[in-house]
Amino acid sequence: MDILILSPILLITFVILYGLVSTIYLLRKKTSIIQLLINLSFYIYLFLLINKSLFPIPISEEYIQMLIEQETESQNKFIPLDIKNMIDSYTLSGIFDNLLLLTPFGFYAPLVFKRINNLKSTLLLVFITSISIETSKLLISSLISFTYKGFVIDNIILNTIGGLIGFLILALLIPILKKLFNKNKMYFDHNKFFIKENINEN
Repeated sequence: MDILILSPILLITFVILYGLVSTIYLLRKKTSIIQLLINLSFYIYLFLLINKSLFPIPISEEYIQMLIEQETESQNKFIPLDIKNMIDSYTLSGIFDNLLLLTPFGFYAPLVFKRINNLKSTLLLVFITSISIETSKLLISSLISFTYKGFVIDNIILNTIGGLIGFLILALLIPILKKLFNKNKMYFDHNKFFIKENINEN
């Protein structure tokens, strides 16, 4: 095997197990079906995020050597906002991809994590997530002795801006979400941007 991929079978297995656990939670009235669906879509997004950001990983020595000979090794870029590197490295689609990568994360975070309840905490989580992705590229590249995906500091900046966009989209949708969740016996906190259970509400 030349490359390591993230198999869709893992995602399918997770969805099945999540469905079984969710059924138990619904029967015990510990949450609402809407919250479970939001969480499920978030986990599917995380799977796709990891797959796009870190995979495939070359693992065969022969394959890695072939990539080296073809001069396809990526470069690490640690200097932020280096105009020359940005011109050389980024296309318009590349900038758009990096903005879009964590936009859903900025949207989902206040809905999924109760402690992520404002812009500051959302951006901090997005920033940490982006750093974790870029650092993972460094670590994996070190392990295989080949820079298969480069650490690019500007990716972190673009990812964080994307997270901000996602949070702002959520803020604009709050009136719609508030009506939706209240109808399903859940309480949407307009000031803190998070959802909490209110199953006993009459």
